[in-house]
Amino acid sequence: MFGSQTCNGLFTLGDLLPGIDRKLRLALAVEVVSGMDANGEAQYKKVSLTPVLDELSRIAQARNVFGCHFNSFSFELLDSDGVGFGNQVLTLMDTLTDPDAGWPKNQKSGLYWATTGETRRLYPLQRPS
Repeated sequence: MFGSQTCNGLFTLGDLLPGIDRKLRLALAVEVVSGMDANGEAQYKKVSLTPVLDELSRIAQARNVFGCHFNSFSFELLDSDGVGFGNQVLTLMDTLTDPDAGWPKNQKSGLYWATTGETRRLYPLQRPS
């Protein structure tokens, strides 16, 4: 395990990544509004979350090494490894969340989770079987 749940109910990335099985990881995608067409309808760019989650899983141990605890092993790693990890987390959050509308949490469509104004659509609505 890469992390541990704190007593206040918050989870670390290390707690959450292993919970995303292969089927779900392959299905996770976000549609992000990229503009409007001539009729004023929203146009979306589909972004698979698989590559970002795979990379985060690969380098999740860097979080422990570059964290707040002293670890002599950290002197063996490149600074770029820590920066790369941080950039992957930012990419994931920028894709999933809208600065104004926040997380996709509306499920009224029956197909996906959506932000207010549907600036983000998170697929799938339910875990694939």
